[in-house]
Amino acid sequence: MLIKSHGLVALMILTITPIPVNALQIADYKRSDSFHKHLEIRSGEYRVKIIESTVQAPKTGTGSYWGGRGKTVNAVANLSIRRANEPIAVPRSSFADLSNVNQLKLAKIRNGVTVRIEGGDASEGYYAIITVIDGAVVKRSVH
Repeated sequence: MLIKSHGLVALMILTITPIPVNALQIADYKRSDSFHKHLEIRSGEYRVKIIESTVQAPKTGTGSYWGGRGKTVNAVANLSIRRANEPIAVPRSSFADLSNVNQLKLAKIRNGVTVRIEGGDASEGYYAIITVIDGAVVKRSVH
C-alpha cells in the first residue's frame, strides 16, 4: 500500500498471518438450568470447561466483575483445563473476576495452548487470555 500526502511518501507493509482453521476452536454454551451455564471446548489433547453461576453483583467499590454490571451477573465459578485427560492446576485468580461469558476459544501454540474467554457487552465487553505452556498456567491478561 502506497500513501502520498503533502509531498511525503510513506510505505506501509501489512502482513497478515492466517490462522489454520484446525488451530482455532470455538465453543458454544449451553445453559443447564436457570442458574448455571456450561461452556466446553476440545481441541486435540486439550479440553477446557467453564461453569458460570448467577450471583448478586457486588456494590460499587466492594469489588467487581469483568463484563458485569447490574443486580446479577453470571460469574465464572469454575474453569478446568485438561491435557490428555490429566487436570492442569488453574489458579482461581485466573477466572474469579470474569462474568457473562459469550464465547470460548482455544488455540494451539508452541508447547501449549491459549484460552480466550470473551464476555460482557458493549462498554462492559472484555476478553481474557490464559496461556498454558508445558502443562501449567503461566499468564493471564484481560483487555
